[in-house]
Amino acid sequence: MSDYINPALRPRRGSTLKVLTIERISTEHQDERALDDQRAKSKRLVTDQFDGKIDWKSISSRGSGEVIDRDSYREMEDLIDTGWPDLIVVEDLGRICRRLDALRICELCEDFETRLIAINDHVDTFKSDWKTSAMFSTLHHERHNQDTSDRIKRTFRNRFSEGSILVVLPYGYVRAEGAKNDNDLSKDPDAEKVYNRWFEMLDDGASYSEIADWLNDQRVPTGPGCRLETWSPAMVSRITHNTLLKGFRRWNRRVSKRNNRTGKRRSVTASEKDHLTRQCEHLAFIEPTRYDRILRKIDRKNAKYRRGKQHAKDKREGMPRSRTVWPGQSMYCGICGRVLYYGAHGQSQNLMCKGAIEYKCWNGASANGRDTSRRICESVIELVKKLPEFDEVLMNEVENQVQQLNENAGGRLQETRRDLIRVEREIESVLTFIRSGSRSRAVEVDLVRLESRQADLTDELQSLQESSQSNIVVPSVDEIRSRAIDIFKSSLPDPQFGRLMNQFIEDLVVLPVQLIDGGRVGLRATFTVNLLSLIEGEPLSKMLDVDVMKHHRTVDLFEVPQRVKFMAEVARQSKLNGESGPELTEREIAERLKITQPAVQRAKRLYREIRQRGLDDPYQVLTAPPAEGKLRRHLHPRYRFDPL
Repeated sequence: MSDYINPALRPRRGSTLKVLTIERISTEHQDERALDDQRAKSKRLVTDQFDGKIDWKSISSRGSGEVIDRDSYREMEDLIDTGWPDLIVVEDLGRICRRLDALRICELCEDFETRLIAINDHVDTFKSDWKTSAMFSTLHHERHNQDTSDRIKRTFRNRFSEGSILVVLPYGYVRAEGAKNDNDLSKDPDAEKVYNRWFEMLDDGASYSEIADWLNDQRVPTGPGCRLETWSPAMVSRITHNTLLKGFRRWNRRVSKRNNRTGKRRSVTASEKDHLTRQCEHLAFIEPTRYDRILRKIDRKNAKYRRGKQHAKDKREGMPRSRTVWPGQSMYCGICGRVLYYGAHGQSQNLMCKGAIEYKCWNGASANGRDTSRRICESVIELVKKLPEFDEVLMNEVENQVQQLNENAGGRLQETRRDLIRVEREIESVLTFIRSGSRSRAVEVDLVRLESRQADLTDELQSLQESSQSNIVVPSVDEIRSRAIDIFKSSLPDPQFGRLMNQFIEDLVVLPVQLIDGGRVGLRATFTVNLLSLIEGEPLSKMLDVDVMKHHRTVDLFEVPQRVKFMAEVARQSKLNGESGPELTEREIAERLKITQPAVQRAKRLYREIRQRGLDDPYQVLTAPPAEGKLRRHLHPRYRFDPL
């Protein structure tokens, strides 16, 4: 800018020159005194050129020049719209904003006859060539920013490839004092067992929530760079997907992208060609092959929960949406086929058919969830305590099925190998096409599909090679008893307990039952106990079909009334069952059993009715809504029976 400004500075109205100075620094790391330096330079220019009275205003800010969605920028625009400033002075246009928005501000000043001077850019809107100068200055600032960005990226990429740029480390890693590169990093020995158990749980099907709960129970610290003191599912997921656990540092997975409307930047996934990876074997907690296999297994399991698949059946239908305590959402109504939810009749601990809640089923009977779990566990423990020793017939049956499985596995092994070879050939053909210089979006998509198929076949081949069934040994009855009791000693609210029970208890269905002489409707559970699930390793229930190892059980999920509980004893003492001996009076029976005399009378009446009907069970399963009682859901106008 010339020492002499032409045309000279003058106020539009009156004798006072109204001047607005604009100052800006980019980040908090810059010295705030730079704002004072910019303001002093602007004032010096004006006072050197104008001797009259000056009314000063200043707008100072800290933030990116690319961002126009900021208070200081809006304040400047509003002030220009009022027509107050005669002159706006700034060190350069970049102090106002970057890109073409700076040119737009110049044009706004021209509309309101406000003079704008950018000292270092030689821009003066009262000169005829100001637009050319402003355009070149804006281009220069944009190019300078791009050059600076490229230099920073180049430096960081090179430093990373040399092992520098040590970011915040997750749990389990130790940074030596004065560390310069990743050779100065080491593993915490205490974290070895934690990560090994972590990935064992993932391999067994545990969710991120369950692992977070386990880590918190074990009081495992969250890591040196974490602000939170407890683990969360998101933290577990993030660290699980950190390839540093298998000994590979990664860099530049995400980049910032500018929103041209506001100037703000957001983080987006970088293209694969920009990804950087550096191998650090001394930092691996998990063997790479195992890590990749488990991650692929997790991705396949969670694929059905991802969004974006419109107009498709809800794949979470009937599945627990939270860590529901077993047996919630694990029992099914025998009337409509829907799961049982917690929250029956406003009681958070009681279970009720989902169909009844939605007026699609008449089975409105409920059962206490914890009491249900206790009754089922007691029934299973009673079963395993009475198990007979396995005979030779059973062992021969198991050996025959194992032999058949080995023969089938051999065929599947050969077929999987052939499929893998075929996929590898297809991948090589696609790579040859790409190396020839040809480009096609369809080919790139096909390559991704083939690589995914190759990974799946590799995992399947490894599983078949490792799962030789010739080593299957059926444990003794004592071992089965011990394992069963250990399971049922688990904490009932523990999700791990629920997952074990879902393997152990099959076909858990509840039906409404009622005494033949009327009364309250209760729920009766029927299920199959699969003892093969107690064998360690791959659940044999998926491979063998041995009826002797499966037992059908029936459990009433309610307290039986006195007339049922004491019916057999009352019949024996009153000689209704035909036994010989002295017959006691109702009063004497009531005194001996410590119950009321009316209870004895009702027990005798129930026993006689059972004998008359030729029944063995005083309860009958309801196949239609009862005519009397509290189950009146089927009479509601909203009710429409809709079984699955």
